[in-house]
Amino acid sequence: MIYFRFPPNFPKHLYPIGLLRQLIATFNFFDHISFRNARLNINGGQSKLIEYRNKYKKKKCIILANGPSLTQSIYDELDKSAFILGCNGIGNIIDLNKRPLDFYFTEDIDQVVVRRNELNKVKSLEKFCALHNSFAFNSKNFKKFYAPVRKHMIPHDEYEPSFSKDFAGNVHLGYTIVYIMLQFAYFAGFNEVEIYGLNHDYGKLPDHFPPGKITIDKNNISLVRECHGSKDYYKVGDVIGIPFSKNQEKAFQLAKNIFESDNRTIINKTINSKLNIFKFE
Repeated sequence: MIYFRFPPNFPKHLYPIGLLRQLIATFNFFDHISFRNARLNINGGQSKLIEYRNKYKKKKCIILANGPSLTQSIYDELDKSAFILGCNGIGNIIDLNKRPLDFYFTEDIDQVVVRRNELNKVKSLEKFCALHNSFAFNSKNFKKFYAPVRKHMIPHDEYEPSFSKDFAGNVHLGYTIVYIMLQFAYFAGFNEVEIYGLNHDYGKLPDHFPPGKITIDKNNISLVRECHGSKDYYKVGDVIGIPFSKNQEKAFQLAKNIFESDNRTIINKTINSKLNIFKFE
């Protein structure tokens, strides 16, 4: 069963089309019997994700978080032979016209609503969103993944992370989209992962707001702008999350353990990162 809700920042006049989109996407995602082109078909979008299992075995990927250290010059100098994974508002930081992403990911419901009019414009060879995002925009060009968010809705101080080795089956949340990209990288077989832009530094925001959602206004937007690689990453009226940093760290530690147990590496190449879990280079 999929958990689904309309977030407060989603326009109410779009509820009918949003519900229709969600129902259609859910039907198309899970396996079912149908007739297509006069042939019996039982595979939904979830089964098709299996094609990524170990598809990139022994290859290298680069994950881009969107912290303030991520710049165009860093992007332009990335290893040309590596596959690049980006997320959320990456298009507001990096010009992707010369070199599109290989994979783009988004999951957070409020983040998706904020960016619903730009998601289809992101330059990426392949795009992924959570199944529960389908209501917010025309996602026909996005592959869906299943993230059971109800499991994530336990008290935050009781959170213990899980790591999925089967991206086609389900994906676990870790308070950051980077954790989802790490699960995809593992499933796809990448044996070396480099991360840029993972500053793990939220400036003065945690001094003013507890972890959770806030609406950006003229009084806090200057604090928000310190946390990302572009002053245009968010605007007044957008809803954002103040991170549960300790829970992110729990998730990242588990990811490190899983990768290393399989003789794979995660390298943090972020300038001035405050995350001390992954190996630095």
